[in-house]
Amino acid sequence: MCKRYFGALLLLLVLVGTPQAAVAQNLQQLFERGRDAQATGDYTTAENVWQLAIEVAPENVAARINLGLALMSQDRIEEAIAAYRVAIELDPNSAIAYNNLGNALKAKGNAKAALAAYEEATRLDPSFATAHSNLGVMQRQQGDLAAAITSYEQAIALEPDHAIAHNNLGNALSDRGDLEAAVAAYARALQLEPNAVRYYNLGLTLAELGRHDEAVRAYQQAINHQPEYIEAYINLGLTYRAQGDLAAATRTYQAALERDRDNPYAYSNLGNALAARGELDAAITAHRRAVAIAPTAIRHNNLGSALARAGDLAAARTEFRRALALDSDYRAARQNLEIVEAALQAEVTPVPPNTVPESEAPIPAAVEPAPDTESETDADPTADSSEDAPDAEAEAADSPEAEAEPEPEAPARDAEPSNPDAAAVN
Repeated sequence: MCKRYFGALLLLLVLVGTPQAAVAQNLQQLFERGRDAQATGDYTTAENVWQLAIEVAPENVAARINLGLALMSQDRIEEAIAAYRVAIELDPNSAIAYNNLGNALKAKGNAKAALAAYEEATRLDPSFATAHSNLGVMQRQQGDLAAAITSYEQAIALEPDHAIAHNNLGNALSDRGDLEAAVAAYARALQLEPNAVRYYNLGLTLAELGRHDEAVRAYQQAINHQPEYIEAYINLGLTYRAQGDLAAATRTYQAALERDRDNPYAYSNLGNALAARGELDAAITAHRRAVAIAPTAIRHNNLGSALARAGDLAAARTEFRRALALDSDYRAARQNLEIVEAALQAEVTPVPPNTVPESEAPIPAAVEPAPDTESETDADPTADSSEDAPDAEAEAADSPEAEAEPEPEAPARDAEPSNPDAAAVN
């Protein structure tokens, strides 16, 4: 038995038969120990302490909520949901318990139930800014941008310095096409609390506005804050490409691959940059690697384009056909196939076929989940929220410098939890 748990067990034995005032004092000590363990990332100890607090005070709602937090920190989602549901049974008016239940249900993938939990949290406590922000995340996820924007604006009205709500508002505004307003929202979030995800979101929107110099600076800041941020490298490379700086784009994709040797987006875009520089053998190698890692229509198309430019029309035709087998509506691949087949029928290729590759970018930083609200003594009830990022706009490519066609990618490594606040013990 570990020393920490043994100490907790001894404390429980001491508490048996102890006067109520002393029990309350020792319960306060347990909350302090649990909070410290959670803050230092010692989630197993935190869990043990909250279990002990529950043994001491079975009807203490804050201890149940904190147990859920410790379980969520260990990715034990079902157990956390159970802890939050018990807290709600003990106190049906606990907005924090409903908010945290929403976070757990969202992590489980139960969007409808998470939305309902956040709605109940805001109903129980209309002044709960973070619950409004979390509700907005779910509303945006379900495509209700008007409702999401309203929720984010409500969160900001209640708490003007709520950085996550400002970021989330930027996401919804970007989705709606209100890009200048989105830039302002991201800028405010960064002013309040700079981090990699927010710089990345700002870079995406600036790039979409064609403000490439500013986008480059934003992506570089994202990388400075999080040097392993692969999506930032890839989108930085795309921005260099849009500026016509193929050398910088190539270096950036190579830097991404130094950090993630099996990233198909980096290989695909590197292949496009190398082909544009005339380094066709290296481009074909990069495109083949992208296809080998994760075959998609766009990657077969890009490989086919490089093969066609190198004069291997038969191999190019095979790749375009593979692209169409994966996506029969893929216009660029169909056009490229027609170009190559016409050249093969003519049996002459005086000029390399003008086939079209496409850049591809990952969907930007996925939902940025924050931990649940921690409950402790002598504090007001607030909670951390979920922070998400906008999806990259898809645009059909009609030239080698075309805009990105995104593919679903929402890596958990983009998650950036905030420090939880506290709720009062009943």
